[in-house]
Amino acid sequence: MPKKEALIGREDTCQIVIDSEQYPTVSRHHAKFQSCGDNSEISWRVCDLNTANGTYLNGQRLQGCQPLKVGDRIMLSKGGPEFIFEREEIVAPSAPNPVQGEVEKAAQINQIISETQSSAQASPTSHPPITQPVTVPNKIEPSSLRSLWDLVREDNITILAGHEDFVKSVAFSPDGKYLASGSVDKTIKIWDLALKKESNSFLGHKLMVNAVVFSPDGKLLASGSADKTIKIWNLATGESIQELTSHGMGVNAVAFSQDGKLFASGSADKTIKVWNLTTGENSQTFTGHKMAVNAVAFSQDNQLLASGSADRTIKLWKIESGEELSTLPALRSAINGLFFSPDGKFLAISTDDKMVRFWNLETEQEIRSLSGYNWQVGGLAISADAQILACGSEDKTVKIWSV
Repeated sequence: MPKKEALIGREDTCQIVIDSEQYPTVSRHHAKFQSCGDNSEISWRVCDLNTANGTYLNGQRLQGCQPLKVGDRIMLSKGGPEFIFEREEIVAPSAPNPVQGEVEKAAQINQIISETQSSAQASPTSHPPITQPVTVPNKIEPSSLRSLWDLVREDNITILAGHEDFVKSVAFSPDGKYLASGSVDKTIKIWDLALKKESNSFLGHKLMVNAVVFSPDGKLLASGSADKTIKIWNLATGESIQELTSHGMGVNAVAFSQDGKLFASGSADKTIKVWNLTTGENSQTFTGHKMAVNAVAFSQDNQLLASGSADRTIKLWKIESGEELSTLPALRSAINGLFFSPDGKFLAISTDDKMVRFWNLETEQEIRSLSGYNWQVGGLAISADAQILACGSEDKTVKIWSV
């Protein structure tokens, strides 16, 4: 069986074409995927094509070719587009004719490569590529596979304009009908997502608003500011009904527990504080991060608190005892957003390098990521049904898209 290849680069003749304006460090013919093995079972490898900026496999610069295993991360130059390698077991049909089976297997290999080509070419090169899994078969049998997928389309994006400066934070209401945004312009805005327009605006902080979050019942909104204060707002009246002050520096992150009884905040003073909202008292303070704390999130069972920092680490804390349970492996950029999945098994992580990463907390391994959008900066929000994402932007707008 002849080897099958898929070239990756910015040249139009490549099977997987990379946008040269978005990623200028990618070469014309940067790398290639290549099949190996016999007809009954094949493996794949990735080869660097002697590029000046290099091809990286799991963070290490690639020399020549190297076999691939499930979960491997391929990056085209430092900071370039990334791909995740996956392979799929396919159940064989019963008792095929041996000769016919060999023909079908060879035809399937051609199909896999052609689908890789058509999937890559179907996405306009003006769309910046995201981290995508490259799916190849383990045992080849007739089936229909897509090699590349696209989570976000530019034509799905809704833009909300009204702030006068960089939007630092966003949050969805529990019912998904409203979005709150906090800005460097010191204001908080509430947006009606059905009407796609501003429905209210709160002013009370003396400096930029770094964080916003709705209470689980949707009646309150909390905001954290560079002025070192946390304000609790009554959404029905628009009034600030409580102010929490204990941090020594600006407040970068805020979160309600799922039962609404506790509240957490993260600060540039490197601490995480847990509050009793009934008394307004700071009941616990967690320390351990080496730089500013930019994100906090409660697990669905209210037993754990996750914190993310500019020191590029994420820590998990046991709320009852204040014990630090674990620290996830350091990422390559500061963390600015954290979200637990409903079952508590996964954590979505927004980072300063315009990436959203999904981690399996049990195995402490990254399982998926998406990236590549220039406007994806500042805080990120995920709706309760995980169907809508929103983020703040330096162009003073809020951008919302569906997955």
